[in-house]
Amino acid sequence: MLVDDCIDTDGLIMEKAKGSGEHFVIRNVDKFRITTLLDRISISKYSAFFDTAQLSQFISGCSDNVLDKWDVAFIDGLNSDNTVEIHGHEIKMVRRDNCEIDKGERLKIGQRGKLGGPSDGRICVSDEAKLKSAEEEYKKFLYSIGKEVKENMTFPSDTWFRYISDRNPLLLIYFVRVNDVKTPDEKKNADTRTFIEQMKDTPATAFAIGFPKNEDTVTALRSRYKVNLKYNYFEQYENIDEGDEE
Repeated sequence: MLVDDCIDTDGLIMEKAKGSGEHFVIRNVDKFRITTLLDRISISKYSAFFDTAQLSQFISGCSDNVLDKWDVAFIDGLNSDNTVEIHGHEIKMVRRDNCEIDKGERLKIGQRGKLGGPSDGRICVSDEAKLKSAEEEYKKFLYSIGKEVKENMTFPSDTWFRYISDRNPLLLIYFVRVNDVKTPDEKKNADTRTFIEQMKDTPATAFAIGFPKNEDTVTALRSRYKVNLKYNYFEQYENIDEGDEE
């Protein structure tokens, strides 16, 4: 749907781009395509915070051109034999073991509940000078609040949005293999067993969105943006993984 519209109708291309690994991306997607996707998809009852209607309203209502063009990235799992075909391209599913339905309300991804890596936000930013500058700005921020700056530190994902303003907002799409092969059936709760049986070889689809910093609109949009912090992936430090599981 989204990919076909972007390639067949809008003439955009799907190509590999570097980030944490190499992933297929479509650049400069019109925000209408993004809101159309959000309006069409049905979110699982096991997704706690991703409110597509609210996100679509927020994006559509933004009059500043900061959200006019988007980059869309399909995250490739590094250690997976299961693939999804998107417009003739094979994308490896992101494998997470120990997935379970937590208290019948939320799909917990993996033992630590983590999906993406801190470098995912670098995708579609090819200018090394911008990336280096963002790292230095984050270090300055740590110094300003009295935190230790380590030599080979890992930078959180919002570094690539908070300190790089001249970039497109980023939509990340993960195809997650949730067939738990490490946990014996008798130790899975009933909701988890039912979910895995229903999914079979179909991946769970997860979304993450990053908005670039924009000094001109932060005041006007602050109240509406705050509502979205719950599911803005790049604000959730505790959900950031080192990427070693992919």
